Amino acid sequence: MLHMILAGCLCVTGAGEVEIQMIDGAVERGILLDLSPESIVLETETGQRHLATEQLLRISQAVADQPMPNGDSVIVQLLDGSVVLGTAFTSTGDRAVCHIPDVGALQIPASTVRSVRWFDNMFDAVERSNPETQQQWDELLALDSSSDLIVVRRVVERSGKPHVSLTELEGILHDITPNVVHFDLDGEKLEVHREGKVEGIIYYHSRRDPSIDPLCTVEHISGSKIHASSVRLSGDQLHLVAVSGARFDLPIQTIRTLDFSIGKIVYLSDLDPVSVEWTPFVSTSRGRTLLERLYEPQRDRNFDGNQLTLRSKGKTVVYQKGLAIHSRTLLVYRLRGSFKTFLATAGIDAGAGSQGHVQLRISGDDRLLFEDSVVSDGDPLDLNLDVSGVRRLKILVDFGDDLDIADHLNLCEARVSK
Repeated sequence: MLHMILAGCLCVTGAGEVEIQMIDGAVERGILLDLSPESIVLETETGQRHLATEQLLRISQAVADQPMPNGDSVIVQLLDGSVVLGTAFTSTGDRAVCHIPDVGALQIPASTVRSVRWFDNMFDAVERSNPETQQQWDELLALDSSSDLIVVRRVVERSGKPHVSLTELEGILHDITPNVVHFDLDGEKLEVHREGKVEGIIYYHSRRDPSIDPLCTVEHISGSKIHASSVRLSGDQLHLVAVSGARFDLPIQTIRTLDFSIGKIVYLSDLDPVSVEWTPFVSTSRGRTLLERLYEPQRDRNFDGNQLTLRSKGKTVVYQKGLAIHSRTLLVYRLRGSFKTFLATAGIDAGAGSQGHVQLRISGDDRLLFEDSVVSDGDPLDLNLDVSGVRRLKILVDFGDDLDIADHLNLCEARVSK
């Protein structure tokens, strides 16, 4: 069982204003009165709103970050992928404790812990800024080991800069104190002093995959992210049950977001298309490979490598997700799951010039779902298409009336939802 011991901090009295994003794109704002796995109750300017959680995309509120204090820090990963950020970790038997700044001691069943990674103050800047170290750690996590692992590090100079090298040892992990990891190596019981030597520990589990899907992901102001199978609001406390089975409580004011999008929504920019077919405006064999590379669809950026932007009512709107597609391009996606709706905002990139003119056609299993012209001087088109039962989604950005000049279509926030 996992719970928070709140030690004389965080004087909280109730939830503040939250923003609710729905799957269909609607946005609600108000005071969160109630939350359960089935529904939420929101107090708005026009009265109470009862919303089903199955229609929720995200609940968010404006709260300040709570950065880790100077000194040692630790990242604890649970079997379900949840990540807890703290300042210290200890373990005795099946009782593990992770300390969270300004909150207290988070008690975690050790049987739900996948890994623990420490960042000592002297190594913090070196490791966090070095993607090679993270890659080494990820590779160790992916090992198919039949034993617990203790990961030791050493720092060497390479080209005048410090470099971290990680090495694993197989054995059996026992109790862990703030400074010592008790480890059984080939029958020899060792007391490994952690500081400056131990990068982390990885527990062996015969089964790593969670047996149930999360209801939502809860993000705490510390940066911790919990995959929850159940959430319930009681007063100012949010009661969570992690997918791993761990249980704990957090003040609602310390929660940044509750993301309900898992399994409900998939962005096309996160999917690999089954096929991509580009046809030049003027048929040529010379330089075709180079042009195909130049005009291949871009994910979450435009053809200049910048953010996706559209002009709407005289203003430039920036989008975080989507596709940039040049004419003439045919994209085919295989939809895996029972998706009902395709949503997107389509328009010519704000920086592409004034001559953009394309014909956009979207089909589902060879059934035409949408067809219209998209032009530079027109307002973006909001798409809301029924894709129930569709298995192959086809998107064709065809030539328009002005050659292929400035034919840079942005399909912003393109996604399918259940």
